[in-house]
Amino acid sequence: MLLFVFFSRVAAQTCTDTARNGQETDLNCGGPVCPKCLTNRMCLVNNDCLSGSCVNGRCAEPPQCYDKVKDRRETDVDCGGGECFEACWFGRQCAGTWDCRSRICSGGLCVEAPTCANGIKDGRETDIDCGGGGCRALCMRTQACIDFRDCATGVCSGGICRQAATCTNRVRDDNEGDVDCGQVCDRQCGVGGTCQADGDCISGVCRNGRCLDAPTCSNNIKDGRETDIDCGGGGCSAACGVGQSCGSTWDCRTRTCGTNGQCQQLSSCTNGIWDTATEGALDCGDNCARQCGVASTCRINGDCISGVCSSGRCTDAPTCRNSIRDGRETDVDCGGGGCGAACRIGQACATNWDCQGTAICTNRVCTAPPVPTPSPSPSPSPAPPAPTCTDGVRNGRETDVDCGGPECPACLGQRLCWDNSDCQSNQCLF
Repeated sequence: MLLFVFFSRVAAQTCTDTARNGQETDLNCGGPVCPKCLTNRMCLVNNDCLSGSCVNGRCAEPPQCYDKVKDRRETDVDCGGGECFEACWFGRQCAGTWDCRSRICSGGLCVEAPTCANGIKDGRETDIDCGGGGCRALCMRTQACIDFRDCATGVCSGGICRQAATCTNRVRDDNEGDVDCGQVCDRQCGVGGTCQADGDCISGVCRNGRCLDAPTCSNNIKDGRETDIDCGGGGCSAACGVGQSCGSTWDCRTRTCGTNGQCQQLSSCTNGIWDTATEGALDCGDNCARQCGVASTCRINGDCISGVCSSGRCTDAPTCRNSIRDGRETDVDCGGGGCGAACRIGQACATNWDCQGTAICTNRVCTAPPVPTPSPSPSPSPAPPAPTCTDGVRNGRETDVDCGGPECPACLGQRLCWDNSDCQSNQCLF
């Protein structure tokens, strides 16, 4: 009897060492003496397993581990308790260390592993400090994953978190920054869009829940995602003007990006009417390719040839008084539309509008208009031929054709007459 008790105590002591020994089927579990083994541990018979199922030498999960109900020994739905292979994810209920993927159970809940904020992919993380169930943070688009639960988007394909299916439904869903952009969507949001983090914005700047201009949007350089200098691309609030480069309609003020990759002017820019909603002045400025001359109405500097819009009017460029031909001047401080002063006779020009008064632009030089040549006096009309009594026409003082009157013979019967002397019969009947 004493010998049996001695050997029983020895056997029990091996269930807590660091070796598989005695009658254990796996490390410190299984057999007639040690505790039953957790799922996936080695076994010989069903009684070696906590789940009560030994399949092909391994403790198998019971069917209840997939019924979406917390039952049997589970500490939360279909996880923990030793019977289910699945350990519980962050925030789920637990009873001990092995119930949690993070291997930390505190206050009855699985908590984050210390490695979840170290900037390194370690532990059970699927990418740096995210996924794997042991970290609070889920992985974002393009980060690595094993299943959909690793991803904030809820979509894991090819080992990568992909954008959510809702990112093309034209609705702002709860997990998006703005409509079909930001957060779980591949597309980032443009300036003015709502956001939750800098990464939601094309500009990379999210402040007070709105995407703002990138710092590069006012440096007079085409950089970042701009399609032209300080405009377009979605990262700048300014859309590009006519003739500037674009990648889509939204890059252009006119909402028309041509096949040549440049913003196109509106068709109304050649209609001879001042369309006040889209033009600075008549067929110029704003959404038109042609800029407006000095004194024309304007909204912004870009509407003006001079590049200066002040109090709603295009004014002289700063270079119009520097005694140098520069900017768009055709001669020193005159012409070109950017200066109020027109050029004098003898100065260079491009069009008649560059020249003062009635001067015209001839061979690119302002010249006096030609003096009109007086028209020659018309030649007097030849005198009509003198009437005769044999010309076959009733003229002169004839009373009928070639007869009657004081010069021609008297008329035969039935001819016209004024008195008896006009008639051969000496009788004129009225």
